[in-house]
This record gives sequence, structure tokens and C-alpha cells, in this order.
Amino acid sequence: MPKEKITVVLMCCNRTTYLKEAIDSVIDAVNNFSDDIRFYISDNSTTNSVEIFLEQAYPDIITIKRMDPSRVEQHHNLIIKETQTDFLMMLHDDDKIHPQLINKLYKEIINDDKTGAVASNSQVINSIGDLRKRKMFKSNNKKIFISKVSNLLPYYFRFIHNGNAPFPSYMYRVKSIKDFIWSEKTGGKYSDVSMLCYILKEYRIIWLNDVLFSYREHAQNGNNTVNILHKIFLYKYLKTLSDSPKMLYNLRFRTHISIMRKRWARSIFYYKSCYWKRLFSILFCRLR
Repeated sequence: MPKEKITVVLMCCNRTTYLKEAIDSVIDAVNNFSDDIRFYISDNSTTNSVEIFLEQAYPDIITIKRMDPSRVEQHHNLIIKETQTDFLMMLHDDDKIHPQLINKLYKEIINDDKTGAVASNSQVINSIGDLRKRKMFKSNNKKIFISKVSNLLPYYFRFIHNGNAPFPSYMYRVKSIKDFIWSEKTGGKYSDVSMLCYILKEYRIIWLNDVLFSYREHAQNGNNTVNILHKIFLYKYLKTLSDSPKMLYNLRFRTHISIMRKRWARSIFYYKSCYWKRLFSILFCRLR
């Protein structure tokens, strides 16, 4: 076994816009940790843009270039399989972490063998780093202990809680996720939710109130693209794990209603825009 206790992986894919900020924030957090950490960059790009940037700006950082770039699911599976330390963090190339994030997550998870994952609260920033939201979730300044799937899932549906889950600031206990395989059947790009539910089969999850992570919203966010097929697979998989299938059905129904309301609102807005545009064009022609 390696002497390092934690593996921190920064996952990259064809994007260098925010990479320097992401790397610098991880380096600060790694330097603030008292023990050794295995930190490397996993480059899953289909181009050489990230590789060229890293060679010039960070030649000393360990980089694994995936010679056969894979889907999001396979990329996560490779990282989990390769990890030999007890704990793992998988970060994205557009986010920033607080210098104390690794320290605080490790102190929390190391104290209890029944904790499978721990995360901090997060703030939301825009593409240029301006603050958009101070906290991803509200907890009355207390830790949140999650031991059931039915306690976890509502946080991933905005119409129930005023906020989101603290994705992706998790530190995972590797043995709690070692046998989990990301795939289409577990929700594809949404398999992070399935993996958390999988952890709850034998472990609990803790969310800290401390804001130690900055989640960046921008035009290239993966969450901007909705994959309906993956969502269907996600619901099917969660149904096999959920301790409350009725609750899961209600969440699915209310989510569909929420989506339909948004689509209906957009349709009305489009109709009104076309109406007024047509009316003004007629009036303008008559005035001429």
C-alpha cells in the first residue's frame, strides 16, 4: 500500500479556460494538508490542448493522458479502479476548492469507519468568478447526517429544498465505492447520485456546513445538457436501492411537472414575443 492516505484527481476534458484556477486551488489545499497526498491530473481529452497547457504551465504535476478517451462513466471507473489509497476525491477542471477543504473533510471521515463519504457546503460562482449564490444547501449551521436513500434524494430536486446537494466536493472512502460501476444502467452521466445511494447501503454520508468549495456555472457546464435516457436509467436504478419507492415515484412525478411548467412558460413567452413582434412590424409598415 502507498504511504499516501488520500488520492486527489483533477479530471480534465478539452478545456483549459479555468484550469489554472482549479490547479492552483488544489495545490494550496494539498500544501495545507499535514500528510502526503497523491495528486494527479487525469486528462480525458480528445485533443492535445490540455496536454500542451500542462507541459508549459505545470510540467512537474503528474498527468495521466488517457490514450483512448472514454465516456464520463468509464473515466470515473478507471480512476476508482486505479486508486490505492483509503480515500479519494474527484474534482473537475472548472471548480475551485478552499485551502482547508481536504483537511476538514479528512478529519471528519477518518473519525468514523461508518462514514462512506463527506462533503462541504459550496458557493456558486459565474464564469468570471463573481459570487452568484452563497450556499448550495441550508443546514441551520449544523452538519447533516444522511443514512437513508430517502433522506438523500430530495436534496437533488430543487422544488423540495431551497438549494442543491454539494456536488462535487466529496471525499469518498474507497472501499465504499470500489465495487460500484458507472454505466448507462446506473444513470450514465448522473451516476454520481447512484453511487451516493450505493454508499448508503452500508455507510452514512455527512455534509459539513462550512463553505469550502466554489462550483462554477458557465456555458460549457455538463449539467447544461439534459440526457433524458440517462435520467430514465437513473430512476430505474434508484428504484432498486430506495428504501421508499413511493417517495421516489413522487419525486419523479413532481420533476416531470416542474419540467413541463418550464417548457410551458417558455412556449408562452415565445408566443407573446412573436405576437408583439408581428404587431409592431404591421404598425411600422402602416406608419411608413
